[in-house]
Amino acid sequence: MNLETGSCHHCGAFVGDSPYRLVLQGFSDDHTLALCRSCQSLRQGGQLPVDLLIQQWVFAQTAPESAEEATLGVLVRLECLGCGAALTRTDLPVKSGAVPDARRLPDGSLTTECAACQRTNLVARRGPQMVAVRLW
Repeated sequence: MNLETGSCHHCGAFVGDSPYRLVLQGFSDDHTLALCRSCQSLRQGGQLPVDLLIQQWVFAQTAPESAEEATLGVLVRLECLGCGAALTRTDLPVKSGAVPDARRLPDGSLTTECAACQRTNLVARRGPQMVAVRLW
């Protein structure tokens, strides 16, 4: 995504007033990838995996042979797919868990309700971290 042009990171369409984004946190800086409403709708339905968005970003930033190494240092900020609000709580003790009111499903994924919009997000593991993968 190019913040200057207002284009969608995934499809290149004009973002307009879309509030949706994917925030990648690196060791030295953060990267915000804007998403149009159409691509966010695909994410909400589980049809546009976060891994694909990260791969697109990595290949645009680095040489293909170093792409896997570049993804190791990137964390995806855990945000609601419905409204973009944070799903984690930093005021909770680590032992109690950072995702409030999460319920574990048999496949290891979690469901959690967003405090801001009350929509239920399905959160699954992506490597060593958890990311919102679709709305329930």
